[in-house]
Amino acid sequence: MAEGDIKQGAAGGLDEVESDEDFQTPAFVSGKQLKEMDKDDPSLDGMKKELMGDKFTDQPCKVTLKKMTLKSLTDGVIREVDLTNILTQKLPTIAIKEGIEYEIEFQFVVENDLVHGLKYSHVVKRKGVKVAKETHMLGSYKPDPDDTIVVKIPEMEMPSGKLGIYRGHYSVSSQFVDDDKNVYLKWDWSFDLGKNW
Repeated sequence: MAEGDIKQGAAGGLDEVESDEDFQTPAFVSGKQLKEMDKDDPSLDGMKKELMGDKFTDQPCKVTLKKMTLKSLTDGVIREVDLTNILTQKLPTIAIKEGIEYEIEFQFVVENDLVHGLKYSHVVKRKGVKVAKETHMLGSYKPDPDDTIVVKIPEMEMPSGKLGIYRGHYSVSSQFVDDDKNVYLKWDWSFDLGKNW
């Protein structure tokens, strides 16, 4: 994990991804450009420095995902997945108990420039058939390579049913993307849903 201050955030979620074809993303303005605007207004300039910080570079925005944590709110079990080497290592399958209420927490770092409208989305499949598709807005963040940001996705519930009909192996395709359609990370992982942990 990256050292540094940890910030807490909350993210809202949607059960289904809704089309955003009618939404027009504003033209991209870098953090450096924003800071240069209104320099002749000392109060506005001071407010921008306080809100945006001073860690901007001439490089494009970089979001580095550090960890994904699944926390059972039902029985306190925690499953952590280290994502720092996600591009070079296959993730182990996570065992999850059916019927639990849980939340997912992400830890990440933003560098170089502002990230606007960061979202986490995933598609869950069982035996090749899509069973869930979700997108969760995580927010917009200023760059600070020394600051680990922690964001929680609100409480959800794992399925359960008579005769264990939901038990089995599930595959998940996940991604972090922003309002400008920049994909910061795509990864695949899986979980086995069972009667017990």
